[in-house]
Amino acid sequence: MTMLNPCHPGEILRDNIDSAELSVRETASQLGCDARSLSRFLNGKTGVTTELAQALEQFGWGKAEFWMRLQSNYQAAH
Repeated sequence: MTMLNPCHPGEILRDNIDSAELSVRETASQLGCDARSLSRFLNGKTGVTTELAQALEQFGWGKAEFWMRLQSNYQAAH
């Protein structure tokens, strides 16, 4: 069954960040990306890039394919 209105992948990552009690700046530093870019993603302004998906996988927050699939499902629904 497909979700009719999937959430933006940034919402899922925000939940992970909150659960880990990290700030956006700390998370961006751990992932090796710009805090402003990460914030835009978390707020649904941009999508998952392959670089971000790979960084999330290396950090232990799911496989890169998982993040890319979430983005694809979100885009298809919107």
